[in-house]
Amino acid sequence: MFLKSHRINSEKERATLFTQGNSLVEFPFKFVWQCVPAASFSSKLLISVPKKRVRHAVDRNFVKRRIREAFRLFEKETLAQFPCAELRVAIIFMSDEHELIQKHNSQLFKGLEKVFAAGQPHDVSVNI
Repeated sequence: MFLKSHRINSEKERATLFTQGNSLVEFPFKFVWQCVPAASFSSKLLISVPKKRVRHAVDRNFVKRRIREAFRLFEKETLAQFPCAELRVAIIFMSDEHELIQKHNSQLFKGLEKVFAAGQPHDVSVNI
């Protein structure tokens, strides 16, 4: 279940993530992430599926559900080994082909692996 505590809701958190975070493009996804020291270990997620790319709300919601589920599965396996206290991740869908989201799952997992493998933000030299 994707609780409100797992979402990036604050405008301040969003602004910090996009100004100070690292980014990586693994087409059709763009990942922006940031490690933040916190009292307890957690992760927060922001998913963006632009209306310009996917016109119908039903299709945008479908893509978001698939991304959330993939993140949940990946997080369950990998998050315990992640060194920072709080991981904030934004996933932006950049393709017009929302019907092929199942095909794009491999790129989603590949991008998440790179994000999780990066460890700390200063270890990654990929900034796009």
